Amino acid sequence: MGIRKDWLDNVGIDKLPETLDEYHEVLRRFTFNDPDQNGKNDMYGGHGIQLYLRGAFGFGSGTGIYADERGGLGMSFGTIIFMACRILA
Repeated sequence: MGIRKDWLDNVGIDKLPETLDEYHEVLRRFTFNDPDQNGKNDMYGGHGIQLYLRGAFGFGSGTGIYADERGGLGMSFGTIIFMACRILA
């Protein structure tokens, strides 16, 4: 994942996010605080967010493969959580 340091600076954030709450705050400020400083409300903090957050909820990087709690490989496409998300979507 990449985050523009100049945009972090422009919206008053001095470090990279380390938690989901901090990441959410970055996205909120990128959306509402004009990070590119062009005077327009034209930025969206969530571009591609689903790809970056999958791992936080056990879905891996988009390949369907992730490291499980024992250090082995797991497949997210067959998990109950994945299936529930597909049903709710």
